[in-house]
Amino acid sequence: MSGRVQPKQVILVAIVAVLAFLVLRDRSAGGSEATAADSPGATYRHANSVTRGIETLVAQRDEWAAADSKARRSWAQALATIIQAPSVNVAESSLRAFIEEQMRVAGLTLSVSSPMPRRTPVDGEPLRVIGLTLDFDAPNPEALHALLDRVENAAAPRMVVTDLEIRGPGKSGRDGLHVKMDVVAMAWLGEGAGTGGAGG
Repeated sequence: MSGRVQPKQVILVAIVAVLAFLVLRDRSAGGSEATAADSPGATYRHANSVTRGIETLVAQRDEWAAADSKARRSWAQALATIIQAPSVNVAESSLRAFIEEQMRVAGLTLSVSSPMPRRTPVDGEPLRVIGLTLDFDAPNPEALHALLDRVENAAAPRMVVTDLEIRGPGKSGRDGLHVKMDVVAMAWLGEGAGTGGAGG
């Protein structure tokens, strides 16, 4: 096979790069000060840009092209971890519905949500980085821990909490935690999308 990279291989590289970047857990770096001193992970700051590392991986496109069969399998696996939807609005609705279900299981209710700025890791391709800013109350740190665990460990769609602000009593465990957090995921857009993976 020639060294010419196929379009899907370039997108796969972008998906892999962004997913790898999103799951970084450098919680010791930076971040805004939280008012709940002993709350779970008072502030998560993972990234300034979700596209870091893509250029390095794209430079390895010859290896991807030479391993076409492996790339196709990796492509399918990558698509299974992201939201597939016909439009970005539908993708954001799917993300919101998934998060609301995780909140329901954790005994929480979403008060307000708003979309975060969308990003396009690869120009001209239907891959988007989407996100939601969530605003809600949690009765105790345990409920919030349960939600964070479900969100950040979901197999599909893969999500990451990029910012978390907690206001409340902290280690006392009394009712009244107010939480604002940003959740980021990826979406593949287009007609026919949403029939597989995490789409809706």
